[in-house]
Amino acid sequence: MENFKYTLLFIIGKIKGYIKKIYYSLICALVGINKNKIVVCAHLGRNMGCNPKYIIKELQKREYLKNKLDIVWLLNLENTQVDDELKNIRIVDFRDKAAIFKELSSAKIWLDNGYKASEYLRGLHKKRGQFYLNTWHGSLGIKKMLYDQDYFNEKTSDKFKKAFDKEFSEIDAILTNSEWEENVFRSAFHYKGKFIRTGHPRNDIFFCDGKEIKEYIYNTFNIPKDKKLLLYAPSFRDNHDLSCYKLDYSRLKENLKKKFGSDWVIMSKFHPVNAYLTLDKMEKIKGDIDASRYSDIQKLMVAADVMISDYSSCMFDFLFTKKPCFIFASDIQDYKVIRDFYYPIYETPFSVSENNDELEKNILNFNFEIYEKNIEIFLKKKDVKEDGSASKAAADIVEKALGNL
Repeated sequence: MENFKYTLLFIIGKIKGYIKKIYYSLICALVGINKNKIVVCAHLGRNMGCNPKYIIKELQKREYLKNKLDIVWLLNLENTQVDDELKNIRIVDFRDKAAIFKELSSAKIWLDNGYKASEYLRGLHKKRGQFYLNTWHGSLGIKKMLYDQDYFNEKTSDKFKKAFDKEFSEIDAILTNSEWEENVFRSAFHYKGKFIRTGHPRNDIFFCDGKEIKEYIYNTFNIPKDKKLLLYAPSFRDNHDLSCYKLDYSRLKENLKKKFGSDWVIMSKFHPVNAYLTLDKMEKIKGDIDASRYSDIQKLMVAADVMISDYSSCMFDFLFTKKPCFIFASDIQDYKVIRDFYYPIYETPFSVSENNDELEKNILNFNFEIYEKNIEIFLKKKDVKEDGSASKAAADIVEKALGNL
């Protein structure tokens, strides 16, 4: 009897799934395309940052587009802060699948820094006349992604892979900053389409005077003006382990003061995958300030005087500031087995520490001249294009795809 009950529930669940898929497919088929609409999503609905934010900001600067664009941002309103810097944007709750299907199916432009495979599983598809620009969210990253990692190949369902492949076959263009990055994307995404080497719009911020941004961040988080800021921004772990975050904050502050002077505030910015863990778990590993749910890490990097990460690609954005960055990774061997690297971690411009003793040594022995030279060699080897003009170039692409408004 018990087995019959579970079998019946399984069958009912399957039927509900088919009905929903038919319903979502009908939405896609029946709504027309609004030639003025841009639908934006970042980090699977987790925030309003990264490349999409800076492309939208650039479009909104253009007076001749004012009041002509219908810009919709798909955002999980349960756990995410709305970015009040972005004006005149409609927010649609990412959890409302019927609503997001309606918005996506009626949009002229899709702008995303990730993927929509879960929506493709439910019946989403790009229609003739729509333009899909993908910006991705990492640059020059060291950790393997998607099809390049054994974990994805072994643990991901064939259905999801099929939906992912379908989506990436329908992308019109992906923004990159180098041939190296393009080779990785082709391999990791099984992508056969077009790349446009504009650089990454989110990095334009590092080519501007950051004084006002630093002041804004200090005021937003109530940081005393006489203190320096350390940003700790590690990546997540596929197994959701938190034991790897072993920074000794007190010792770190002492060493930063010895090397760079002043007193320090430590701000933690954990990956969105970690950011929505229960508060009691995060309490044990966060710094003086936890900015994990703050949407724009680029601004935090502008404000920070020093950064520490492990495998996150954000440190390859931070290097454009030329400010000190250190790798603190206590689980390199385990991470190599589970995720693996595109190139040895010791070939980055950053010193590598596997424990707090090594981190102390690397901070106290930090040499600006050697560090800047290592950055120069690294960027030259990868032949990177980043010059502060990516937002404009990307906005031009979107505007051309919109056609005459």
